[in-house]
Amino acid sequence: MGRGSLLNISPNGMLLSTNLKLPIHQNIQLLIETTLIHNHPFLCKAEIVWGKPWRTKSHYGLRLLDDPGKK
Repeated sequence: MGRGSLLNISPNGMLLSTNLKLPIHQNIQLLIETTLIHNHPFLCKAEIVWGKPWRTKSHYGLRLLDDPGKK
């Protein structure tokens, strides 16, 4: 478990910023749990598509694996 910040989100993916060093190219799946506007909970599975260092953190491009609208 760890913490991060969602920098942007789209219907197919999201950009995650975190202090964690996550392995890429290893078919790792993440369970993302956060709260959106008006305390709306958001829970989804995602896989890491790419990662790169950014200042003191790392940025990761994630592809969503399920449709959060179906919850």
